[in-house]
Amino acid sequence: MGVVQFYTGSLIAGLLYAASAASTHANETPSSAGKTIKFSGSQYYPPLEWIDENGSAHGFISDLEREMANVTDHQADIQLMQWNAALQAVLTGDADAVPLIASEQRSAQFDFTQPFFYVAHGIFARNDGPQFTSLDQLANRRVAVARGAYAEDQFVATDYNVELVFARDELNCLEVVTQRLADACVEVATTSRALIERYDLPLQLTSPPFWPQPYAFGVRKGNTELLDLLNSQLAHLVVTGKYQQLSERWASELEWQQPSLLEQVKDLAWLISALLVATLAVASWGWLLRREVQAKTAELSDELKISKNLQQQVAYAATHDDLTGLLNRKAFFDIINNQLPLDAQQRLTIVVVKIANIDSIITTFGYTSAVNTVKHFAQRLQRVQSATHAHFGSGLFGVITSEPLSIALLVEQLATSQDISWNDIEPSPVYGVASLTQSDSEQIDAAELVRHALTALAHARKRRIPFFEYTQRIEPNAEQLQLLDEFHKVGCKQFVLHYQQQLSLNSDGRHHIEALIRWQHPSLGLISPNRFIPMLEKSGGIRKVTRWVILEAVKKLVWFQRLGIEVVISVNITSHDLVDDFFVPFVRDDIPESLRDHLIFEVTERELFDNPDKARSAMLELSSMGIRCSVDDFGTGYSTLSYLHDLAVDEVKLDRLFVSQICHNERSFKIVKSTIELAHELGLTVVAEGVEDDATMARLAELNCDRIQGFLIAKPVPEETLDIVVTRN
Repeated sequence: MGVVQFYTGSLIAGLLYAASAASTHANETPSSAGKTIKFSGSQYYPPLEWIDENGSAHGFISDLEREMANVTDHQADIQLMQWNAALQAVLTGDADAVPLIASEQRSAQFDFTQPFFYVAHGIFARNDGPQFTSLDQLANRRVAVARGAYAEDQFVATDYNVELVFARDELNCLEVVTQRLADACVEVATTSRALIERYDLPLQLTSPPFWPQPYAFGVRKGNTELLDLLNSQLAHLVVTGKYQQLSERWASELEWQQPSLLEQVKDLAWLISALLVATLAVASWGWLLRREVQAKTAELSDELKISKNLQQQVAYAATHDDLTGLLNRKAFFDIINNQLPLDAQQRLTIVVVKIANIDSIITTFGYTSAVNTVKHFAQRLQRVQSATHAHFGSGLFGVITSEPLSIALLVEQLATSQDISWNDIEPSPVYGVASLTQSDSEQIDAAELVRHALTALAHARKRRIPFFEYTQRIEPNAEQLQLLDEFHKVGCKQFVLHYQQQLSLNSDGRHHIEALIRWQHPSLGLISPNRFIPMLEKSGGIRKVTRWVILEAVKKLVWFQRLGIEVVISVNITSHDLVDDFFVPFVRDDIPESLRDHLIFEVTERELFDNPDKARSAMLELSSMGIRCSVDDFGTGYSTLSYLHDLAVDEVKLDRLFVSQICHNERSFKIVKSTIELAHELGLTVVAEGVEDDATMARLAELNCDRIQGFLIAKPVPEETLDIVVTRN
């Protein structure tokens, strides 16, 4: 069985899972239907990909990329170049994806699709020179590798004592050996053999293949939207049979081929001739010739053993994680699915474990420390008896068992650090647990069971607890997922602003209004911000929304100025904006100086103290530009007025919880009274929100509150009616 035929079967489960998982990701789509996906790649990598004399891309991967693009009505723009330039094109954004070996070293910069092929490396040397059968024999030798290639990463990461000679690309790696500038070239066996034949190079493969690795598409780190699209396209090709058809077209060139019996006989032609001559001439030489035949037979037997070992290595690599030696995700899912549906009284428990501090370990102590942490934790995990263990990658592990399991005891056992040396970093694992009984096992598969455990893990991380067991009540809100998906499709196009007036009790000659965002959904109607703002804050989309609101408010201020109306607009921002390094430059570049003193940025009290140092720096810069800052919902957090003064705050908005009770709750009255007095002592303006009756307004006027806001004054109104309301004020 060849490599292509072997992997065609393994694609189905992994890529179908990727296709289902793609629908759960809520990120922006890289390009809509009918647009172009830019693929980069190597120009010297036959039969996988190469450029002909007319500059056209050919090869198994190039055909696969075109078929993938057709699935979603995209165009495939395939640009083949020097290998290192192909990698950089994706990292700089000049290309979307590149086919490459998926390795731990590259995972720091790339995210990988499901594998679609497997490759192995080999040692290539001159026909008339030393023949190297293993990497150990390359010690103290000059070894050529292509710049940016997987071989370079492997030699740099290990202690092989070789002198590296860096080549421009795969073809140049072989050429420098023919030019005697290097003793050997280490490259992918299949492609290098094709290059040797195509360019008639006096080289040969001298070693059995090694480093069997999966081949996948790589996208720039964090570009999950494109990753999901490519996985979905691959899955479609598999389930429709197009991947199998494409594999069969290229199978004769892609499959690893051992030397044929005819080739072996040709290699021994001199021996056969010698046998004939010796038999006819001198019968006494027969014993010597028989010894030679036996020696060659032994060599052939050794080669067969090497081939068998290679097949075993490839089979092992297809089911095991290279870093930890545990099962990979595909094999783990297969084991679960093979046990379903469960027998009566049988119970399965799955635990997914995430090393929560893995990213911090990488950024603080380096990639090597992170790798060691993952390896040591994998060894610790294998102590769990009567269980199957797997590593999904990036510090995410899975455990499945049918034995009774105490998750609390498991957490305690894996927390021991006897295998951690003084210079290792202790992992911070978080656990998600899901269980399955016979009654539910007919309606669920491995992917859904793992999703349950991952949902529990996400809930544990959100609550900052070590573990959580899955229940139906923690399922993600379907409406929020729908809204998040639509937000990434349409952006801010369906948002509208409503405006609510404030009344100045001590008139400063200006009208004050607050901009309040709404979602005018085509099917769900007008949606309150309480239903989508928290979701956008978690997903990172709130930064885009804040900028949109600010720019819309600026447009409205320009409109008011043309009417000769002095208006100040309050806009809500979040702590995410204050800690965003690009927020202050955005304000400086996109808000005209003449309008800055007509804007007030409101941030809630709780958010203000999530990152006080960063907030202080940002608010000081905003203040220096003439933009005032207000603390919203004041009184519900833990701040003091003096601390707010240090943060360059210009006003505070009293929370409606206190304001609404000042007429019948003495405690609330005293809190509001003292806050107004202290705020005025510090030169701060006080705004009371939630004013809904005349008695409350009168009491606030007695306390010298500066402005009030609430339904008694005005309800939030759409933009088109705001000019009428302002005219009447």
